[in-house]
Amino acid sequence: MNHRMPRYEPPETVEDLVDLLLADLTAEHRKILSEMSQADFERFYRVVAESLLDEFDLWTGNHKLLASCMAESGEADPTEVEPARIVLEKMRDRMAEDADIMIIT
Repeated sequence: MNHRMPRYEPPETVEDLVDLLLADLTAEHRKILSEMSQADFERFYRVVAESLLDEFDLWTGNHKLLASCMAESGEADPTEVEPARIVLEKMRDRMAEDADIMIIT
């Protein structure tokens, strides 16, 4: 069995995971993601959701992060929660907020 070594402490909240994901994005990637249409976002979600679930053990061990996703969703029924969607939508919201910040050098 192949066990991978974690490269970081597993995030325990949606905010922690969003921070981690955003830290890995270039300014160009942030711009592209923040300007996506809803249709483009849906395609992006379908491509990355499974990897996100696997990488951060959502459904298979990261109970604190899953609980945070459930709390963020407001759903009482766990079968109605899509953790990857919650994280990616939160990331998109954060980038939209950050897009309003102007940096003057």
